[in-house]
Amino acid sequence: MRSIALSALVFLAASGAAYAQVSPTEQFVPIGKTPAESVMQGEVVSGVQTQLVQPQSTGAPPTTPFTMKTGGVDRVYLINPRTRIYVDSSQQGIHNELGDVSDLRPGRTVEAFVPDLQSRLALWIKVRPPAAQ
Repeated sequence: MRSIALSALVFLAASGAAYAQVSPTEQFVPIGKTPAESVMQGEVVSGVQTQLVQPQSTGAPPTTPFTMKTGGVDRVYLINPRTRIYVDSSQQGIHNELGDVSDLRPGRTVEAFVPDLQSRLALWIKVRPPAAQ
């Protein structure tokens, strides 16, 4: 019985590893200082479309695409309702605040955590407001 409980605990920890990066501590890390792998940095090219794209599998939440320029190339990433968006206010000396999709405007510096480049789903995004650029 004890080994079953331990196995279940290990499984839950492993299955939530990607979402472990969606932690409240990201609220305090400025753009460019995140130590995680799979972090993309660039500039928002086009704002978030208001329409949601329903995935083919019925259990997955709908996603919304946005485009950012990374390494000189425009890339489309996806946001879903679980994606956290932070407004990076570190240059004003205050911690980041939760934002929303309206903060993803063209020309703004952005950083996105995309652990699976196949799915292109961002688990969190940080965006620098215009006053801080």
